[in-house]
Amino acid sequence: MFARILVPLDGSRRSERALPYAAGLAKAFGGELVLVHDETIGLGGDDTPAAADTMGRIKDLVSTLEELGLQVRLRVAYGPAAQAILRAADEEHADVIVMSTHGRGGLGRWLYGSVADDVLRHATLPTVLISAACDRSWSIEGPFRLLVPLDGSPLAEAALGPAGEVADALGAELVLLRVVEPSDGFAALGTAYLPAQSQGVLDEAQGYLDGISTSPSMAGRTTTRRVAAGDPAAKITAVARDENVDLIVMSTHGSGGLARLMMGSVATSVLQLAATPLLLVRSLVGYQSSTVDGDEAEATPRAVTVI
Repeated sequence: MFARILVPLDGSRRSERALPYAAGLAKAFGGELVLVHDETIGLGGDDTPAAADTMGRIKDLVSTLEELGLQVRLRVAYGPAAQAILRAADEEHADVIVMSTHGRGGLGRWLYGSVADDVLRHATLPTVLISAACDRSWSIEGPFRLLVPLDGSPLAEAALGPAGEVADALGAELVLLRVVEPSDGFAALGTAYLPAQSQGVLDEAQGYLDGISTSPSMAGRTTTRRVAAGDPAAKITAVARDENVDLIVMSTHGSGGLARLMMGSVATSVLQLAATPLLLVRSLVGYQSSTVDGDEAEATPRAVTVI
């Protein structure tokens, strides 16, 4: 449950692009917004106002959000940007970070080797990223749709937990996507006229998604299942557009396939291309045996979020 939502702000218009999404989550969960400001959080954008004007502008934002009926607190932090964000998240016991991705060096340079990269590597909670390409607005009335890309591994499936919580709060439909990457002559031009072997792979992927959608954890939730063949990032972006989704929820750690690339080119490409906010949950799934009345039970998965 996202009861406390942390939003880093540097006083720029671009950093404030995260606020409508953070406010939407706060309203859905009945949660609190914690706006974190530190002059060192400034990401170098040309629209960053003078320091003397920044605090006044942020206080105006707090007042506007409170007028919308939201519970809001302003926290002034100190120190290097990423450290200030991470320290605030820890001390405020935040459940999620919602932040805009922008910077003087462009999205790629900012995302890797700078503030967002440090936050993604060291935070211990899910992070919603609003990219420069994001133009998806959230309607207060809904309906909402969430896209969850899966690769068939339990590690990637760890994204289903947070996705389900958000879907329940927003009354949203879950769109489950299984991207089959081309290999050994697999045609990536679509699903029509594929060789029998390739069609079998697609059928297996469809069966996997059907199993996920009918599992006990999905009880009471509306799901749509999509199978696509081709480049993962391109297909995720295309399906997000075609299915008119409001949020993409992805695991950032996995054993192979889509999840294997999640902290590399796939996540980066999706963030750069998709006009949709991206919720990243870096998950480590282990297996442990439990005992019942002295007898060893079947090993059960244990998911631990470790962004």
